[in-house]
Amino acid sequence: MAKEALEKIRAAEEEAQSVISRAKEEALSLVDERIRSSGRRAEEMIHQAEQEVSRMKEEARQQTEDSLKGKKAEEDAELKRISGIDPERLKNASLKIAERIVGNYGNS
Repeated sequence: MAKEALEKIRAAEEEAQSVISRAKEEALSLVDERIRSSGRRAEEMIHQAEQEVSRMKEEARQQTEDSLKGKKAEEDAELKRISGIDPERLKNASLKIAERIVGNYGNS
């Protein structure tokens, strides 16, 4: 009887050890899966962030390009306006400026 009781205790201990081993393996498996899952999630987040940065860079480039186009159009219009001034008028203006300079500083 004592022998049977010891065998039952041993069998129960072995069963308990087996259950503990399976629980440890399952726990390690779950931890490993969570780590892989976290890694995948981190990779997804990095990919999304890279896409957002790329989109923002393209948007900034487009805005800059549009702004430069507007400024270039303004500069072209100003250049056209200046280029369209009558050469005789420019000559008269430069003569008046020269007379003023000589008149103010010529007798020093």
